[in-house]
Amino acid sequence: MENVEVNGKIDLGIRKLVVAHVENAITFYGYLETEKDIMSDVKTLADNLCGNKDRLSEDPAVDQMVGVYNQSDKTWYRGRVEQLNMGKNKNQFRVRMIDFGWNGLYDLTDMVQIPKALEEKEVKLEKYKFVDLRAKGRDHGYSADDRQRGGNWLKKTIGNRVVVASCYKQKNYEGGIMADCMVGDVNLTKAALNQGHAIFTPSLIAGYIKSHNGGPMKPMRPPHFPQGKKKQDKRDNRKKTNLDQGIKDLSRLLDRVNQARGQNPEKEAKGNNIVNCLVGVSQTIEEVSEVTEKYMSGIEAVDEANKKGDGAKGELKKSIEEYLDLYSDQVVDDETNRVANQLTAMQPSIPAGWKSLSVKAETITRANMMEVAESVKSWIESSVSKEAELTAISKKEMETFCRSLDQLSKSLSAREGGQIDAELPTSVDAELASVRQALQAELSCRNGPKITANSPNANNNNSNKKQKKNPNANADDAAKVLRSAWRALTALKSQLEFAKKKTAEFETLRTK
Repeated sequence: MENVEVNGKIDLGIRKLVVAHVENAITFYGYLETEKDIMSDVKTLADNLCGNKDRLSEDPAVDQMVGVYNQSDKTWYRGRVEQLNMGKNKNQFRVRMIDFGWNGLYDLTDMVQIPKALEEKEVKLEKYKFVDLRAKGRDHGYSADDRQRGGNWLKKTIGNRVVVASCYKQKNYEGGIMADCMVGDVNLTKAALNQGHAIFTPSLIAGYIKSHNGGPMKPMRPPHFPQGKKKQDKRDNRKKTNLDQGIKDLSRLLDRVNQARGQNPEKEAKGNNIVNCLVGVSQTIEEVSEVTEKYMSGIEAVDEANKKGDGAKGELKKSIEEYLDLYSDQVVDDETNRVANQLTAMQPSIPAGWKSLSVKAETITRANMMEVAESVKSWIESSVSKEAELTAISKKEMETFCRSLDQLSKSLSAREGGQIDAELPTSVDAELASVRQALQAELSCRNGPKITANSPNANNNNSNKKQKKNPNANADDAAKVLRSAWRALTALKSQLEFAKKKTAEFETLRTK
């Protein structure tokens, strides 16, 4: 139920959002899709009301609302003053545009007293942060340029698409609305982690923040109990863990999704096993190929320096150090598992002949990979309904989560029996969030306006006639796309294994 507080969280339900400004890899400002026209309306209003007013002659106060003229786009905005005495000469002011989210430094001559009609207009823009994530900062070796790069990545990933978000407000927290976000088939939370722009901070950890004076970590909600109330029995803590609540939430969500799917949940994807194989593949290829591209370049640099012989020992040593600094066993293991999960899902639909194809993985470039990713994305958008696509994503995420739970059970049993090297899954919590997010996206799609096809030409009669003339065309296209996706994923897996093998060689070479 929406707007009901549970354990300090106020559920806001599922929202469809239009992004106005991206702040960093996990934070953005946005509007409900139904309110997106406010951005153009408020510009028009500000221009009409502020253009002829006298500029400020006295310094504004912090938190004061002002009219701001932005020279770069020749536009008036509503702004709120955040900082004074800024700029090289300490005579500028940092002002945030309250209807768009971004901020900048402005002179006194850029601002006017806010007209009353503009000041009283309700602010609809809201700040959103990815749940359970914290953007990397100085403490993690991230520079301002790195943070900007993370923001650019999120902006590019979202593009002009609508973000589907499951949202809640944390009581006594003013840093924004917490959100599990998806755009298309991309799980933004998982993508931010995979890109290395954020760290995972589960709710128990995220409940603590640093004080502004650099002091110790302080809880966002006071840990003491109000006078006159009985302290909670410690035994209750064993009954109310985050995992318990997460499983309960997932169970309730599954019930709602199954009800929305109707009596025959398979009908929309019946006879279309290809879509079940391909969901999530384009995102995996795009993100993993970005990782392997860096490794392949590093390996090539080391090999080139090594070929030059004894005269290039300094260059060789430098190349090896740069590669080893770049390489991460954890990243390689995580991405290998990710690719392997996709290949496992595709396995039943892959002919034996395809599996015997040899691919020289190190010669395949990221550009080749991106072509495949685009072809997969285009095929899904033009060939299946949005409901079928989201259903397939939900099922794939659920299968991944269940495999991890099964591995967890077996590994714990093995360790209890003395097998100390039994490998435990490291991302169960993140996978629980992913499956919940996928189900919420599917539910939002099914409960909203029906989207019977992804293609903008879905209702075009000429397109339908073309399909009727050649009923096997789509099947042929699907086979080609599936084959290229299989080859790309196999190549990525080989590149990751190759990088791990080369790392061992380079570590040995470094000691010589």
